[in-house]
Amino acid sequence: MHLTLSKSSKYLILRTISFIVLICFVTTNVGWTQPSVGIQFTGPERGILHRFEIPPEFGTVREIIPAPDPHSKTPLILHIQDAHGSYEAQVNIKNIIRYLVKEYGFSLILTEGAAQELEPNLFGIFKDHALNLKIADALAKEGELTGAELFLLETPNKVAGIGVEDQTAYADNLTVFRELIGNRKETQEFVKVLRAQIELLGSRKLHKELRDFLRSWQSWREEKLDLVGFLSIAKMVAERTLKIDLENAKFQLDYPMLVRYFRARKIKSKINFEQAEVERQKLVAFLESKKVDLALITRLRVWDLQKGISDWKEELPRYFLERFYAEVSKHGFEFRDYPALVSLWASLIFQSELEPERFFSEIEKISEVLFESLAKKSEEKELISLFKDSIVLEKLLLLKLSRDEYEGALRSRASFDPNLIWERLGAMVLASLREGRRPTKQSRAEIVSTSLGMLSRNDVQLAKISQRIDQAFHFYETAQKREEFLVSHAQKILNERKQRKAILVTGGFHSEGLKKKFYNQNCSYVEITPHLTSVAGIDKVYEQAVLERSQMMQYARSILQPDPTLANFNYRRSELGRVLNDLNVPTEKVGEFNESLFAKVYRAGARVDSANRWEIASIQTRAEVREENSSEFKVSSLKLEQLETRNPKLETNFNR
Repeated sequence: MHLTLSKSSKYLILRTISFIVLICFVTTNVGWTQPSVGIQFTGPERGILHRFEIPPEFGTVREIIPAPDPHSKTPLILHIQDAHGSYEAQVNIKNIIRYLVKEYGFSLILTEGAAQELEPNLFGIFKDHALNLKIADALAKEGELTGAELFLLETPNKVAGIGVEDQTAYADNLTVFRELIGNRKETQEFVKVLRAQIELLGSRKLHKELRDFLRSWQSWREEKLDLVGFLSIAKMVAERTLKIDLENAKFQLDYPMLVRYFRARKIKSKINFEQAEVERQKLVAFLESKKVDLALITRLRVWDLQKGISDWKEELPRYFLERFYAEVSKHGFEFRDYPALVSLWASLIFQSELEPERFFSEIEKISEVLFESLAKKSEEKELISLFKDSIVLEKLLLLKLSRDEYEGALRSRASFDPNLIWERLGAMVLASLREGRRPTKQSRAEIVSTSLGMLSRNDVQLAKISQRIDQAFHFYETAQKREEFLVSHAQKILNERKQRKAILVTGGFHSEGLKKKFYNQNCSYVEITPHLTSVAGIDKVYEQAVLERSQMMQYARSILQPDPTLANFNYRRSELGRVLNDLNVPTEKVGEFNESLFAKVYRAGARVDSANRWEIASIQTRAEVREENSSEFKVSSLKLEQLETRNPKLETNFNR
């Protein structure tokens, strides 16, 4: 049985007296789907599941599934989906964990990508705890540390963090990831050639409107056209061909995120920022004269209106306005006195409540509907199908498939054989040559050239791509196998520690599999996603981290080192030094660094260069430490014998 989300009467009343007034003042005909603020539980369990909620500015409760046979010892797994590479997500994951620990008494965090207990105390590089946290925060921005680790570093020894990873399978995944992403130029070149051939055929076989939309869609997927540009085109085509107005609330049931997006853009386009600034100053003066909560005044005063949602920190705009109205309405405040500022707030609310996963899912949905509507002939449908297959193939080779996309690709695995794809394309070329109508000399020459390209295909390249495809499917198969170990090991740890509940942090790809497996093991399950306002740059940060171009603080997560062939120690040296220099850490602290537990365990030696800047002279592997008679390094509370018996923690939090 899955629970349904319900509105809290308290918040509903607030919305009735404040927020609906605001929206009705700004715009009409837009219905609002409120985010969850609580979960009503009616089953036999009580406690946490009876009334579970998290602050909406931190994240969203996606689903809650009680155990099929609940009893007093039924385990509870609270699963937080990680958006690795997103600093915003890591901060919100840290905040979610802090809230869960404080409000619900969680004391155990389980993570993928690790095979032993995490060691946050190792990160006490300096005596100044605040400085250590600044270093950790800087590294989190580079994808080096996760939200769970940030929390553990902030509150060492209060909550246990333990890895529940299958080391062998994880190392397998990591190796394949690096090989595929490291050789992506090879696969991208193949896809580029394939797309060029498809486009050439499309220039003859597709009618103009379909051809233009396909080009726009392709340009967006290849990041040649930004999202705003593509969505503007999609909106026009949807309105013209399907009579779907994505600004109209009547289409919110099918496209809630897209309707929010376009309403936000429409409102923002009409905002008079100069007038909004005048109204902001007027409102601040009014609030000061009434001596309202200083925090409300400060929030309004420091906000950069031009930056909009990107400069709106802390709680969501919707909930700020609810709190704001509850405080200032008794002093005579009315929204209608601040029309430009209210319009800006309304735009913020629309933007802040866009859920990235649902938003991009709806973009795919409307694109699919448009392709189906525009492609009338069988040859058009086949060409579009071939083009879509090339998109899935590219995502497969770059390991960017969602769970649903992977399962769909697995069901039709044979269709992604590059030899078959080439044959499908060649058949379409030959069909064009046999068409009754006479093409122009130029187009016939192009088609003949394409046909010859089919006949002289690069079999060596096709064989390499076939190998890469097999590796990609193996990667996803292994990722699924890891889930079995994650579930069994999580239960083992709960039993050993006599715990009934734990926070589990993994990548979103695993959610569906873990949900089913925990349910089958009679565990209650709650799924949470961290709040995100932007996904820009996530892939780049993530890939840098996993490819070890920037991973160097993974040492702080465990005592022992993994296979040194998987690490880039030279880059890690320079990266740590760069962070210390960027934060202007006084070089007088070199001695303190070299005496730290971190430096002694990992032989990380720091020195000052001729320009009075930090330089990390050496970071050595476990094997190197052994070779240098590491028994002399019996440091503080960590004995070498203990170090030797621990299992290594694997390199990165691999969240695919």
